[in-house]
Amino acid sequence: MLRVLVVFLMVASPAMAVTIKGVGAGSCSDWTDKRGQTDPTMKFGVESWVLGYMSAIAEDKKRDILNGTDAEAIFKEVDILCALKPGQLTADAARRLVDYLSK
Repeated sequence: MLRVLVVFLMVASPAMAVTIKGVGAGSCSDWTDKRGQTDPTMKFGVESWVLGYMSAIAEDKKRDILNGTDAEAIFKEVDILCALKPGQLTADAARRLVDYLSK
């Protein structure tokens, strides 16, 4: 299942067409670095941004796509997407996950 998810996510989403501010404007390499920090404030900051971004998209779509998911599972999926494309924006990885959950 995970391999199907990863392949789908790599080809399913177009590039972002809006300006992203905050943590999401950083690269996936930044996400990975900050998620690996021992400083809980740094880790909390990037994780909170992703959850807020995904929640905002869900609200805009009027689809409860995050129901039944837990935060740690979301973070692990973003970790996988970021490992595959470390140069992409963190927002792009989060958006790809939203697109997958919206199907």
